[in-house]
Amino acid sequence: MIIDSHCHAGKGDGLTGPWDTAAPLDKYLIRAADAGISRTVLFAAFHSHYAVANRDVARIVASRPDRFLALPSSMLFTIAGACKD
Repeated sequence: MIIDSHCHAGKGDGLTGPWDTAAPLDKYLIRAADAGISRTVLFAAFHSHYAVANRDVARIVASRPDRFLALPSSMLFTIAGACKD
């Protein structure tokens, strides 16, 4: 089994580039299938409110639990930010 351990998913809110705007999975899933990847660990796209972004990723994982795993994201720039998320 091949597991991709780092794939961003969902929508970010920075709107400055692909890393914080949107991370749809449709094209990724085609490339992953071609590469023999059968499971993927999803992270939220960069976001100013990771509690919101993590809920979006959780919904994606819940839609395909046989395919996706999740690792929650957090803003670790401050202790308060890490505790809040």
